[in-house]
Amino acid sequence: MSVGTDDSQAIHNIVNDVLQKLYFLNPNELKGIVGIDETIQHLELSLKSVRAIGIWGMGGKGLFAKLFPQYDSVCFMPNISEESKRIGLTSLRNKLFSELLKEEIPLFDVVGSTVIMRRLGSKRVLLVLDDVDSFEQLECLCGERGDLGEDITLIVTTRDKHLLSGRVDEIYEVNQRSFEESRELFCLHAFKTRHPQEGYEGLSNRAIHYAKGIPLALKVLGSHLYSRNREFWKSTLRKLDKYPNEKILNVLKVSYDGLDSLEKKIFLDIAFFFKDKDKHQAVWILDACGFFAVSGLDILIDKSLVTISHNNTIQMHDLLQEMGWDIVRKECWGNPGRRSRLRANEAYDVLNNNKGTDVVEVITLDLSQIVDLQLSADTFNRMPNLRFLQLYVPGGKRSGTLYHCRVLEAFSDELRYFEWDGFPLSSLPPNFCAQHLVVIRMPHSHVKELWQGVQDLVNLEAIDLRECKQLVKLPDLSRASKLVLVNLYGCESLSDVDPSVLSLEALESLILDNCIKLKSLTRSRVPTHLAHRTKESSITIELPSQRADLLGLVYSVVLNPPPTMEQGAKIHCQCRLVDGTKVGNEITWHQEAIWGLDSDHVFIWYDSFHSDRILHYYNRLRFEFFVTTKNGELISIQECGVHLMRVSRSEFYKFLRETRMNVDLKLKFGLMLDTKV
Repeated sequence: MSVGTDDSQAIHNIVNDVLQKLYFLNPNELKGIVGIDETIQHLELSLKSVRAIGIWGMGGKGLFAKLFPQYDSVCFMPNISEESKRIGLTSLRNKLFSELLKEEIPLFDVVGSTVIMRRLGSKRVLLVLDDVDSFEQLECLCGERGDLGEDITLIVTTRDKHLLSGRVDEIYEVNQRSFEESRELFCLHAFKTRHPQEGYEGLSNRAIHYAKGIPLALKVLGSHLYSRNREFWKSTLRKLDKYPNEKILNVLKVSYDGLDSLEKKIFLDIAFFFKDKDKHQAVWILDACGFFAVSGLDILIDKSLVTISHNNTIQMHDLLQEMGWDIVRKECWGNPGRRSRLRANEAYDVLNNNKGTDVVEVITLDLSQIVDLQLSADTFNRMPNLRFLQLYVPGGKRSGTLYHCRVLEAFSDELRYFEWDGFPLSSLPPNFCAQHLVVIRMPHSHVKELWQGVQDLVNLEAIDLRECKQLVKLPDLSRASKLVLVNLYGCESLSDVDPSVLSLEALESLILDNCIKLKSLTRSRVPTHLAHRTKESSITIELPSQRADLLGLVYSVVLNPPPTMEQGAKIHCQCRLVDGTKVGNEITWHQEAIWGLDSDHVFIWYDSFHSDRILHYYNRLRFEFFVTTKNGELISIQECGVHLMRVSRSEFYKFLRETRMNVDLKLKFGLMLDTKV
């Protein structure tokens, strides 16, 4: 019997369709599929009411094999992410349509794709797009949701939850397997049975623990150990403790490769540093690095690379963390000093042997795990791009012995996180730059002070100096506008707290327990009865229109000197118009040097010469105050104030009563004013 071309094509299509259904019904397709019953039940129930479902987390043909017999036509498109790169989206789309229509089709544009999707409307069709990682893939392969026929069911699997929003009717998250399910899946590949072979129970549990419920890891590791003896198992598991399985990591690395450069930096920072740390603090620090942490972290969550726990800590699967370590290890196999991030033995090697370079950005080292550590004076000066330094000692443990020079050269100006448990010196280097710091943590250290003078601490959010028993005084923190936490627990030598701390609006916690020498928390202030006051070092005032009875100007400043200042100081003022034009010369108010300042001081006085020259000629003036020591060092001004004194004896005596001075000072100050009243 002869047949025409059309008949021959029809027979070919029928045969292919029958073979496809037999393939999907083959029990081998379900072999090794464990722990998916709950997912299948959920899908079957949901598909009775919706036409498009997104599965976030796990894909693979086995997940859907039980659904295939329920449809007239089935197309499972695996590994969309990889295949689109290998053959291109256009070829992949044509392959999809050929599978669905059971015929070869010409190249179509997007409009042609829509026509084909509508042709399928008369059939019960199941379309599964597995491992999608871009909007372009969805647009090309299935168009808009409205393009799907009423009898077409779409299932999309992805590691990126964001891709599913607005594209499907329901999103289902696949949970991690239980231990029993993981053991069954592992054993199916390691022993070809559902239970461990006798004598291999403990080794199997170690392998299952390593895989942490990841199906891929369970399959690859089980297959690797299949038919091997116990010595091979032991050797393999010891190796896995030190070197992750390449095949597992290469597959897991697919999601990482889809990240942009900043997202990859965030992923690696989490793998080395932020795992199990508070999400909010991580965002603060990463934002200070310019990494746009909120959006970057959301993308990592959507791609199932990290999760956030119920107590808001960042979680990362152990295998994904090992993948991150492996990525950095490959930056420079032979020289850890040329890698961006260092931990454990590699961090110790670089620090102890002074191998640091400008490539290093992150160092984290548990000091309780070392016997001794030798630091050179220029150890940290060799790493100018260091962002995170964490030399820590877990609670209840003791640090190894640290050998160091009496002076350490400069740390990186790029530091965002600085932690050194038991820092050995009395202060940080004189040129230490805290401008980018978000967290400084130095518990149990030998510091007497952190640094001298005022630093621009615009990013600083937390200071932890607990149990620093030699700490005498905090630095000026007046510019730390974001500071939330200051922990000074057990600082036994601390006698006073810098008053700038008490005026910080963002401050939530100030911990002062067991600060046995602390005298008070009162802050030195410009007297409140001065009409014009500010927490800055300059102030602008409006002069009244009626000035006939103005006697002059009274000035006040609050100084915050360094803890051990031995040089005398002088207070200076420059008066300016609001446009910056100088009014007169710079005036030195206090003609005698101020000696012996060891805590905040309030200065107040009257200046008749300066007042007479400006009161009758200008309407708006700015007074700029600054204080210098004998050798030219600037001293921080905490507050300043200006008061217009009128020719009135009652106001004059009221002012003296409200000004907190001893009798001698009041008498001297009163005589200065009374000569004019």
